[in-house]
Amino acid sequence: MAKHKRAIGTIGVMWSDMVSSQFMHSLSQMLLYSQERLCGPDEFIAYNWAKASYHELGRSELVDNAQGDWLLQLDTDHQFAPDLLERLLFFKEREKARVISGVYCYKAPPYAPVANIWGDKGQVIPLGAWHPDTEILQVGPVGAGCLLADRSVFDEIKRELRQAPFHIITGLSEDYSFAKRCKELKIPIHLALKVECHHLAPRHVIHISDYVDKFRPAFEEAQKQVDKK
Repeated sequence: MAKHKRAIGTIGVMWSDMVSSQFMHSLSQMLLYSQERLCGPDEFIAYNWAKASYHELGRSELVDNAQGDWLLQLDTDHQFAPDLLERLLFFKEREKARVISGVYCYKAPPYAPVANIWGDKGQVIPLGAWHPDTEILQVGPVGAGCLLADRSVFDEIKRELRQAPFHIITGLSEDYSFAKRCKELKIPIHLALKVECHHLAPRHVIHISDYVDKFRPAFEEAQKQVDKK
């Protein structure tokens, strides 16, 4: 009799009617790589594709159909390395994080990361500069285009707040609404700055270095001043 395999987690992809070959190539490579590197002989990684195009409904569908301990959500306008999931899980375990995002940038200059912090009055403030060598930060709202979260987080939101995790809060997107619920429950969100998921623009692939290189000289000059002292 064949032994039943256990899902260790789920990769969930958002709906799109026009999926690029770059995304499909990245996804195929990551699925094969992750199955080989992360799974035991009696384990597998589940896969889901949202059927609803409306983001709130699509993400809710991925949450409801997830298996295993975690859910990695991916948007279809990205390109990434085969070891994306493996590296996210590494930082997740190292930081004891329940929610962690890879870093990716907006599609328009100055190509800042899709990541923010919470202001004192609960306002959303764009993440500015950080030391270029920083590996991970605790942040506020992030995009859900490369978001890895324990399924227990979704269950806790449903249980404690009696709300759907990605139900839209007035004035916020569905992913920022999820982040606000995490804030209410004191669940930190981590941003893995060395795990990049590149946004695909019409004519090029966007790299975080395009943004970091703008403020890197300031940090290097500041370090020189410190060293002199």
